[in-house]
Amino acid sequence: MSDAKPSWFSRLFNRGRSDATNAPASTSHGAAQHELPVSGATVGLCFDYERDLCFDSAELSDTGLAHILSVLKARQLRATFNCAAKLCEEVGHQIRTIADAGHELAVYGYAGESWANLDAAAIKALVYRCRSAFSRVGLSPIGFRSKSTQCNETIARELALQRFRYNSQHDHAKHPYILIAEDPAFVRIPVATDDRGFVRGKNDAYQAANEVISKHDRYLRKAIVRKHFVSIAFHPWILAEEPGRMSEWENWIDTAVKGGARVGALEDALPAAYRHFNPIEDPADDDE
Repeated sequence: MSDAKPSWFSRLFNRGRSDATNAPASTSHGAAQHELPVSGATVGLCFDYERDLCFDSAELSDTGLAHILSVLKARQLRATFNCAAKLCEEVGHQIRTIADAGHELAVYGYAGESWANLDAAAIKALVYRCRSAFSRVGLSPIGFRSKSTQCNETIARELALQRFRYNSQHDHAKHPYILIAEDPAFVRIPVATDDRGFVRGKNDAYQAANEVISKHDRYLRKAIVRKHFVSIAFHPWILAEEPGRMSEWENWIDTAVKGGARVGALEDALPAAYRHFNPIEDPADDDE
């Protein structure tokens, strides 16, 4: 057996494990060495918008989206909306409404599928399908977030090849960091948690809500005090399901602003050089 130490990239994606193909990225070593530190407390506002693709209510999703956009406009804040690419084909006007309001659009898979067990060819085709769907409504997202699937090495490399610049995934890193240090580099923007605890705790909704609110406040306080990055993924339909949730979310944003945090879209947390996009042709052409 060789005594050679694995490369940073191999360690980051836990290569060498029996389940390496789908291993999640580890932040314990690589992230700290390849950070893109934010300058002071920074909050990345992001929302996962699927609109009835994964058994969520289309009506609640639209109601929540409309209210969120109104709140952000009133506070002059920008956010990232991770949208399933299929929605560009089904409700393209909704996607354009978000973009026209000045917000970032990122890809949230195609239609809520799991990417975990896809081979390289299937991933390549699906990434291009997502890219094409957004292009039909005049958008070229640089961000990608997958549902219930950590971004493994195969996915990350294909996203980078198709000119995505970052992946936002569940991760406890304190700053964005580089996943692939090539040109162009591919970055991870960490998302500390989400708001699904509101609906997971149906048996004791009051206690569940208090726990979720307390967790969100705790993450925010730490970011403000320690001057690092934090992001929590919210869902329009979950916030709209109970009026109190939307109010708590608004209070959370106001606390961030009053605490001196820089609040904006996920891409706003990246250095300017990492936010550009270079369009590409059909990736199938690469094989010719």
